[in-house]
Amino acid sequence: MTEHGFSYVTESQARKMGWDIDVMPKFPDNLGIGPNMYAGETDIIHKIHCLNMVRKDVYFDHYWGEMYPDGNPTERHKIHTNHCIYILLESLMCDANTDLLPHVYLEDYPYPVPDFQINRKCGSFDAVREWNKGHSIPFNETTGKLLEKPPGHKAKPMPEEFRRVFEVDS
Repeated sequence: MTEHGFSYVTESQARKMGWDIDVMPKFPDNLGIGPNMYAGETDIIHKIHCLNMVRKDVYFDHYWGEMYPDGNPTERHKIHTNHCIYILLESLMCDANTDLLPHVYLEDYPYPVPDFQINRKCGSFDAVREWNKGHSIPFNETTGKLLEKPPGHKAKPMPEEFRRVFEVDS
């Protein structure tokens, strides 16, 4: 699988991508990744994380049974899974293509079935993964604390559902 973590980019790169750096976390200069590095996340790595989350929910008892012995996940867990399903749907719709799958006959089977072995034009996932390895640090308690919002830092408005689920007081 892939490492799910914080990617980092320079201020110049962030601005070129149209990011609002005024509301973004900036890594401390003494972390050793360079000055003025801003936190993000590689989209494809997040999508793979989401696919894995949905896969684990298909085998809920195996992956979550000990955490939720009554078989009922928390609302936060359900929201996370629903977020992941939506992210994957959004990606499929955004990356829509006009590839056609031919239907073929198989030996000893009377009905046509789709042949998924078609020529596709793909990006280089290996190149993205290599870039990500050189431009990211893992999510963990330490890195989270490094990026804790400083007092008075500009921020985007918090959605009410986030406030409720994460039990954030006004």
